[in-house]
Amino acid sequence: MELSIRDWDVGDVDRIVGYFLDAGPDDFDRMGVDPAKLPDRTAWREALVVQLGLPLRERERHYQIWHIDGEAVGHSNVSEVEFGVRANMHLHMWEAGERARGRGTELVRLSIHRHFKLFDLLVLLCEPHALNPAPNRTLPKLGFELLETVECTPGPIAFPQQVNRWRLTRERWRALSGG
Repeated sequence: MELSIRDWDVGDVDRIVGYFLDAGPDDFDRMGVDPAKLPDRTAWREALVVQLGLPLRERERHYQIWHIDGEAVGHSNVSEVEFGVRANMHLHMWEAGERARGRGTELVRLSIHRHFKLFDLLVLLCEPHALNPAPNRTLPKLGFELLETVECTPGPIAFPQQVNRWRLTRERWRALSGG
């Protein structure tokens, strides 16, 4: 089995948008997403295409597409990027059959390395819904430290929820990963 990642391109935009807009109630609950807050498909697609056209230093978000044996199965993206400082990382396995099989950990590992490198980050943060077990199991395996569990609305498409705030510094990542 071959696991790989690559930077997103315009061909990935519809899949990323569709993952959210075509999700079901259980998926929304797991992710902490309020479907009433999701943008219109066309507007969301156009906004992502605009991001692709910007230089990395000016992007608000950037995606890494995950592949298993050449098939796109999910993505990791960063948002709220402060180039050279910090970014918030998000993890989404599109294919339900690939969730909780252990492959996501290696795909996230590849994404972390790439996010740190592309954006020259000092800190990578991740705030998954506290009731979503997969990311909350994966993050500590990769060196993230749990800062706190708080009640908040973690993003523009989220509902109020408890989130676990995880942090990984570049220094810690280098020590753990050897690079």
